[in-house]
Amino acid sequence: MGFPEASVHPQALVPRALQVEVVRSELLEQLAGADRPCVAVVAPSGYGKTTLLAQYARSTARSVAWLTLAESDVETGQLFLALQRALHAYPGLQIPLDNLPTPDRFLSDLVRRLSEMDGCLDLILDRAERVTRLQGSWLGQLVDALPEGHRLILAGYDLNGFPLARLVASGHVQLVTHTQLRFTLQDTETFLQLREASQDAAALQDALEGWPVGVALACVEDASPVELDDLLHDVLDRLPGDVRQALPELALMEEWSENMGLTLGLTLPANWLRTTRQAGLPLTPLGRGLYRPHTLLLDTLRTELERDPARALPLHLRLAEQAVQQGDLTRAVQHAAWAGDVALLEQSAQTLFPRLRGRHEFALLADLTALHPAPLPAWWQEYSAVAQIETGQVAAGLRLLEQLEQAGALGTLGYAALALQAARRGDFEQQLQQAERGLALPDSPVHQVLNMQRASALISLQRPEEGLEVSQQMVEEARRRGLPLDEANGLNTQQYALMMLRRWDEQEDALTRARALFAANGRASSVLQIDQQLLDIHLLHGRTAEAETLLRDALPAAERNQPVLMPTLLLAKARLLLARSDWSAAAEALDQAEARLQSLGLTVLLPFVHFTRFDLCTAQGDAPAASRAFDVGVTTSVTPLLRDLYLPFYEGARAFDTGDWPRARKALGRAAHESAERGHQLRATVLLAALEEATGQSGSRHLQAVAEQFGALDAALVCAADQPRLTALVTALQERQPDHPLARLGPLRVAHPPASFLVHAESQVRVTFEGQPVRLPLSKAGELLLWLLWYGSGTLPEILNALWDGSRDPRHHEYYRVVVRRLRATLRGLIGQDLDPVPHIQGRYSLHPNLVITSTLHQALQQARQGNPVAILQLRADELLADVESEWVEALREAVRREQHLVLGDLEGQLASRDPDRAVQILKDSLRHQTDQEAFHLSLIRTLLLHRPVEAPAAYQGYVHMLETAHGQTPDPAVRRALTALGLNA
Repeated sequence: MGFPEASVHPQALVPRALQVEVVRSELLEQLAGADRPCVAVVAPSGYGKTTLLAQYARSTARSVAWLTLAESDVETGQLFLALQRALHAYPGLQIPLDNLPTPDRFLSDLVRRLSEMDGCLDLILDRAERVTRLQGSWLGQLVDALPEGHRLILAGYDLNGFPLARLVASGHVQLVTHTQLRFTLQDTETFLQLREASQDAAALQDALEGWPVGVALACVEDASPVELDDLLHDVLDRLPGDVRQALPELALMEEWSENMGLTLGLTLPANWLRTTRQAGLPLTPLGRGLYRPHTLLLDTLRTELERDPARALPLHLRLAEQAVQQGDLTRAVQHAAWAGDVALLEQSAQTLFPRLRGRHEFALLADLTALHPAPLPAWWQEYSAVAQIETGQVAAGLRLLEQLEQAGALGTLGYAALALQAARRGDFEQQLQQAERGLALPDSPVHQVLNMQRASALISLQRPEEGLEVSQQMVEEARRRGLPLDEANGLNTQQYALMMLRRWDEQEDALTRARALFAANGRASSVLQIDQQLLDIHLLHGRTAEAETLLRDALPAAERNQPVLMPTLLLAKARLLLARSDWSAAAEALDQAEARLQSLGLTVLLPFVHFTRFDLCTAQGDAPAASRAFDVGVTTSVTPLLRDLYLPFYEGARAFDTGDWPRARKALGRAAHESAERGHQLRATVLLAALEEATGQSGSRHLQAVAEQFGALDAALVCAADQPRLTALVTALQERQPDHPLARLGPLRVAHPPASFLVHAESQVRVTFEGQPVRLPLSKAGELLLWLLWYGSGTLPEILNALWDGSRDPRHHEYYRVVVRRLRATLRGLIGQDLDPVPHIQGRYSLHPNLVITSTLHQALQQARQGNPVAILQLRADELLADVESEWVEALREAVRREQHLVLGDLEGQLASRDPDRAVQILKDSLRHQTDQEAFHLSLIRTLLLHRPVEAPAAYQGYVHMLETAHGQTPDPAVRRALTALGLNA
């Protein structure tokens, strides 16, 4: 790890650095002027990524922290330690790491400290191709959360672990690629002149295609034809014999310094590094006497070292011992394995492997467990099996565990893994057996996991009292030992038993306590799991604002870090939308949940999707679709738990719909007395009362039970899907018992023919109804209509903040109410229906779902995503609501710009390769609307260069004329060079 110094001496620069300083100043200016929270420099080896960033770090006035990612930094805990070392110059950013924090805790602490920092920081991560997907997700969250002015700068030959596509699409990343870093012919000529080299620039350019490191090496001596391996060996062979002989061992180190021989216990010739640099080998200065040998050079030296493996053993051992002293156990395991020191290897692994398993870093665990030379100890094989199972090699991992069990060598970790796999199969008897076998072994830290598996199995086997007893013991033991995370895990297990025992208030208390403990200890992943349960509880109580807040935070967090939780969160979203009668959005959420379950292989959860779809279709009055959803739900309910505790309610509801009163009474009675789902128990009691009303029987007993059970619960939300079944009962109660909770459900939703509106998003908002223009009462009415259509719904503060730029003036509150009243009157008069076009439900304004309403903006976006880009390319983003400067309008404009750039990329790439004539025509047509937009001109020019080169010069001249007349500018030299490289003769 090196930190570039504030100044650099010209004689210390390698040729590549000299080249960058002379002819790549525009890239330094681009880095200095970037205003996005992330810059990604992505290019193959040899394009000067490190050199560019090192020179930028030396020249900028901003604060800079530099971290070169090492191989061992793939462990997240080690990455945090390395980041802390990189931030050593900024005491205010130092986070205590006595006990390695969770990624979420480290992130929140770092963001908080950055927000308190004077000035702005550039955090540079070099060798970013080593970022794992787990770390990439964390770094993506860091980019999202960075305080204004701070930046993350990444450089690597690929960023597969980093969510680059998402952040580029969101406008958070400025991308620098090899197309900007490679030499043009002019660059090569300039470089050769500076080096006083005699090579033919054109021949060198053709042979290397502008590859900077190849050009630099070619300048060392004449070489024709140019072959990189030959060039490297030619330069190496020019070194003095003692220096040449010493280099292969140094391939194990990714940063070199003159005195590194003392650190490594090697005898190196005096001034060996100066001699190496002067020979012209590719080394990048990092400052403080540190140099980065180029990857190509290291690969060449490693190949030589592999021919004599024994030569490297002493160095591997020394590096392993140093890594242990530094606490870098990943590197210690790697070097100990390569050195063949089994004792040191296992000693390091016994501390490291539990940490990796606890953090779910299974890919790294799989790589490290593969390093041990046979024979493998049993505990090592257990970790290897766990890593295989969690990285997709399930059969191989289970086979290894079964072999250990047959040999009587399986430990607690292995039994915990077998129990978990049994649970995933729905084999709860096997889960219980494996958990109890593991618990019979001597006590270990894994016993907490085994106890959770045992309690979970007992609950799933419908033995909730026993499961509750086990989980209570876990909670008490954790409290006695002061282990808050163990207590939270115990409470999370306990709440399932409490739910099965219908002790729902205690269940909510356990969930709330567990969530607080997880949140306080930085376990965001566990908080998400708790939130799944709390969502349904909030809906039962009518706490839709809390449910929406949870969903708004939980969905993106799960998408980034725990995709396995997405299906259940989407199901909760569908239930919320159903309760609001937003049926199309609810159906979409169900479709997404089903697709996720299929892709994750969690088919055991599919009945929840199908039965929720049954509820949705019932609420819509679509009996055939409801029947189909019910049948699929029954077919997919394969576990005893579902058949016994979940299915009875839906069997009763289905019998109710078909008028099979005896069967409905039996199934609903069972659900009312045995269901572990509180919502099902409540709904079953309500439907029993409705059944008795429908059959002319006295329903007082069930009606009294409903009144007692609902209490503070929200009958409208709980019974949203049942309202078509409750018409007669609600009508009767409104006459007989108007204070009854069910009497407050009506009036019921009445289906009306859809009314079709189109909102035209132009310089001002226009509206048409069934193709005819609508005169809006106030200008803000159009803005409100478009805002609600874009965002779905909003509270009064949210809408005032958007449409009145955060004003708290009471006059604006009153004016908003006038806008809503007059908009309602206008829309209601057009549709001729007795409904509220802008209902205010649970504190949120929205558009009534009966209104079929869209906008030209939505239509253009949808058409573009379906392969028809014409409409989106003709939209003038800057002219959308031209007189409105609110943030939400700028967000609309930015969404259009972002989509246009994506479409232009597709036109240049995919469409142009399939149908170049259509791509060219679309681009030409779009330019008639976007005459002053540079991106449109450049897309047309690049497409013409590839498919109609004869037309490209004229298009380029049009581009030049546009810059001069519209912007008073001339083409950027970098753009001109890029187009020239594509073949433009300007």
